Amino acid sequence: MVVVLTNKTMNRQTNCQALRALLDEMKKAPNAEALIAIRRAAYLHAIVELVLSERVAALPEAPERMRVD
Repeated sequence: MVVVLTNKTMNRQTNCQALRALLDEMKKAPNAEALIAIRRAAYLHAIVELVLSERVAALPEAPERMRVD
């Protein structure tokens, strides 16, 4: 599943819709690799939700070394 947004802003409603869609897709993941990719996307949307709802104190702490793909 690929979701393309035409606008360049993310509001809480749009983010929650995307997160719900990702959670539904987790149940249908065809393989472990797809499940990992979906979980990564859901994790990012969960972080976006915390930022948009101004609950930054609940954000996970960043690891000392961050890997960039």
